[in-house]
Order: sequence, then structure tokens, then C-alpha cells
Amino acid sequence: MTQIAAIQLNATSTVGNNIIAAQLMAKRAVDAGAKMLVFPEHFAYMPRQPEEILLIKESLGQGRIQAFLHKLARELNVWVVAGSMPLATANERMITNTCLVYNNQGECVYRYDKQRLFDAYLGDLEQHEESRFTVAGDQCGMVNTPFGKLGLVIGSELRHADIFKMLRKQGAEIIALMAQFPALMGGVQWRALVTARAVDAQAYLIAANQFGLHENHWKSYGNSMVVDPWGTMLTHRVDGHGFVAADCDLKRVSFIRSEFPLV
Repeated sequence: MTQIAAIQLNATSTVGNNIIAAQLMAKRAVDAGAKMLVFPEHFAYMPRQPEEILLIKESLGQGRIQAFLHKLARELNVWVVAGSMPLATANERMITNTCLVYNNQGECVYRYDKQRLFDAYLGDLEQHEESRFTVAGDQCGMVNTPFGKLGLVIGSELRHADIFKMLRKQGAEIIALMAQFPALMGGVQWRALVTARAVDAQAYLIAANQFGLHENHWKSYGNSMVVDPWGTMLTHRVDGHGFVAADCDLKRVSFIRSEFPLV
């Protein structure tokens, strides 16, 4: 069994402050026994205006955020599923919403670009137009780790059951969900969807969400949690900076899939 932690943060428009918070929570989780860390979506930067996301985009393998992740994984001897961050595209006005995975040597071993973008009107102060500046990915995220086959899902993709079912077909035993899930939707949908997707995939679901009010007036729901393949919530944190962690037993995944096969 391997302990995996979901880190809960409230990102601001100051990258340096977000990195400090991420580093502090990461160290606490590792000190508590975590071997893999999952950061939330947009963990390093929450723009005050949508177009400001373009200001901190990085090219793959370069930049302040990636340098931090490399150093963090290496120094703490931990795998890092780095939430999401904006990476540059050929179009200078567009980015990808990308999760990078680092091994415990600080090497970036996988890249996943969010497939299903989030455009939604949640009130005059919270309008999401992700497609305005973001190019969608075109394939599911799956990476082999020493702890099992890891599926990757970002944010609003939680609402798409087909992604989780595809990850199960591809063999995912653990799924990392990196989210900035809105509070307006979260009270009704978050726990229900996280639980349902763990059952859909018959996999452990490590759900790392942002929490609280951001400078752009968006509000994130928090309630980061770990749910097992049977749909049992093993642990969760309602609010505040921190982490939740649980042991992931791949034998339990195998048992549930053999006893309750999905056609």
C-alpha cells in the first residue's frame, strides 16, 4: 500500500506566495508518510482577469514553476502530480491547461493536457471562459508509477463519466483529480460526482481541490478527499490550507474488479 496525499490550497495572483504555500503543505504531507502528492488545478496562479493567465505561461522544460516542481520532487524524494499550469502553444494568445508528473528524482515523466474545457456562467462575478485562451488536449492521461497505473483528470472533466470509464479500460488503478471546482456547484455536485467517478472507474480517486474566495471573485469549494474503488470516502478536508492522505491498496482494486466486473 502507498500513501498518496491531495494538497488543498487557495491560489492567488502571486506565484511566489503560491509556491511557498505549496512547498509547506508538501513537506507536511511527506513528513506524514506520503509518497505521492497531488496538487489542485491552477495551484501556482489564479489570474485576477482571464487574459492574465497568458502572462505566466511557460514552455515545456523551462520556467519558474517547473523549476520549483523539479526541486520539490527531488528534495523531498516524492512523486508530484503537479495540478495544472499554463504551457505555451504555437499561438501566443493560447495556452494548454497542463498537468505535469514528476518522479522522485525530479524528472518530468509525463504531460497531460486537459481535454474538456469549462465554459460556464455562475453569476456576474464568476464567468468561466476557459476555451477563450486554452487549446484542448486530445487524449486521456495515463502514466505508470511505482505505486500503480495513474490516471489524470483536470477540473471540470469530473463531470464527464466517459473519461473515467476510458481510464479504467486502460488499466488505471489510481486516478488523480486536480480541481478548482466552484463552490456554487460544489455543495450539490462535488461529493456525489467524486464518489460516482471512483465507482465508475473502480479505482482510488485522489481529489485535490482549491478552496475559498480568490482575487478574481471566484470561490472554490474545497472538500479535498480520497475515495476508494467501492465509493467509500476514506478522508476529506472541508476548508483551509492542508492535505488529506490515504493508503491505496491495489489488491482492493483487483478484488473489486474481479468480484464486480463492469461490462
